[in-house]
Amino acid sequence: MVKRLLLISSAILLFAVMPLQAAEQNSSQTVEAEGSSCIGKDKSLNDAEREAMASAKRQAVEFAKTSIESFTKVEDFELKKDLIKAYANGEVEILKVLKSETYQDALLGICYRVAIRAAVKAKDAPVSNDPQAPLKVDVWTGKPDYRTGEMMKVYLKGNKDFYAIVLYKNVKGVVRQILPNIHRRENYFKGGVTYEVPDGSDEFSLGVRPPVGAEEIAVHASTEPLGQISIKETGPIYEVQEQEADIGVKTRDIEIAKGKSGKKSGNPENFVKKIAVRTRE
Repeated sequence: MVKRLLLISSAILLFAVMPLQAAEQNSSQTVEAEGSSCIGKDKSLNDAEREAMASAKRQAVEFAKTSIESFTKVEDFELKKDLIKAYANGEVEILKVLKSETYQDALLGICYRVAIRAAVKAKDAPVSNDPQAPLKVDVWTGKPDYRTGEMMKVYLKGNKDFYAIVLYKNVKGVVRQILPNIHRRENYFKGGVTYEVPDGSDEFSLGVRPPVGAEEIAVHASTEPLGQISIKETGPIYEVQEQEADIGVKTRDIEIAKGKSGKKSGNPENFVKKIAVRTRE
């Protein structure tokens, strides 16, 4: 079958850890946590709700830090210490409120309880190619800018097995999903292996056409299957039907699996990387 030429306005892919390219990345864990508080003489129900949410967020940070301490097997002591510190100072982003209720406590009276699924973003978290370290995904193209008519390929490689989607945003702000795509639906990747888009199984090529300018490639990856985003088929790839701010929330909204003992085997590790690329006439 003849491959289709997928013309992309503005740079269509780049995900590099190259110093010439502006990069943004963050590591996080998806955790579930709960908090509660009771009303009192000087505490209203609204106060109790705020306290319960704050308690849930503190617990989420503690769970993420404990996960690093318990499940990360890196032998580099300084790296592990820096990872624990990064998660201890982590920013909590609410992905979903799982439970929100008032209840009657026999001793304390009316109380409020909330359960959340949250992403704990590690502040200034170090990254490592060690497969025992938290997830890291490198993404790149051959150079930081391309001219009209040139063809591109995107490459990605993780330090461990991972699930991912690869997105690009053109100069008009339209976000498209180039992987998985119509012809390559698999989104599971082996650690230590370099993957390219497009490859022999994709029925398209990536070419540059006007309008040109600054564009962005984004990889959203996790050690567990990602949460779903809304997409629609547009030829060999998909157009994303989400507000850009919602993409990170929905992809990290991952239900936490438990083993036969009912205990978690570690929180899903998430990694997001965004790289700027420029196209020219």
